[in-house]
Amino acid sequence: MSSRRCGQTIREQKDGPGSTAAVYVAAFAVCVGAVCTGIALAWTSNVSEKLLAGSLNGMFFEKMDVAWAVGIMKIGCCVTTIPIGVLLDTIGRKTTMMVATLPFYVGYVLIAFATHKYMLFAGRFIIGLGAGAFSCCSPLYAAEIAHKEIRGSVVSFYFMFVSFGFVYANVLGWLLPIKLFIFACIIVPVIFTTMFFFQPKSPFRMFLLQIRNGKSA
Repeated sequence: MSSRRCGQTIREQKDGPGSTAAVYVAAFAVCVGAVCTGIALAWTSNVSEKLLAGSLNGMFFEKMDVAWAVGIMKIGCCVTTIPIGVLLDTIGRKTTMMVATLPFYVGYVLIAFATHKYMLFAGRFIIGLGAGAFSCCSPLYAAEIAHKEIRGSVVSFYFMFVSFGFVYANVLGWLLPIKLFIFACIIVPVIFTTMFFFQPKSPFRMFLLQIRNGKSA
C-alpha cells in the first residue's frame, strides 16, 4: 500500500471506525480533558476568599499566597510543554494523555490534605503540569483523528470545553465547601480516563511509525 493511499485510509475514510459519528465521540472524550484544564485555570476564582478565611484545613492564607497559588499553576503549564512533545512522539498521543491525568489526581489530593501553604503551591504546580499537557495533546489528537471536512469543528471543541471548565469551577467553587469542591474537581479526570480508555490511538502516529519502520511501501 502506498503512503498516499495509507494516508487516505486513516485520515479520510468515512465508513466504519473512521465514520463521522465515531470521530465526534472520540473528540468529545478527549475534550473532557479540556474541562480539566479549564477547571485548573479558574480554580482560584471563587476559592480565593475561602482560602483567606481559613476554610482549607484551618489554614489562613495571605493575599500574596493566593496570588502564588494562581501563578504557580501556569508555571507548571509552561514547564510541561517541552517534555510532553517528546512523550507524544515516543509513547504516543493516547498513552501520553492517559498519563497526563496523574498530575490532576496527585495535585488535588495534595491540596485536599494540605497542612502548609507550600503543599497548596506544590499541588497547584503539579496540576499545571497536567493542564499544560492537555493543552498540547488534546487539539493534536482531535486533528489527527478527524477527516478534513470536519477537522476544524472537531478541533474547536477543545476551546469550548475549556470554557465549560471555567463555568464548572466558578459555579461549584461558589456553591460548595472547599473540600467538596476539590473532590468535585477530581471527578472530571476520572470521567476522562474512563471515556478515553475506549478510544482509538491516533491513526496518524501509527502511519508515521509504519513509514519509520519501512512498512508502508
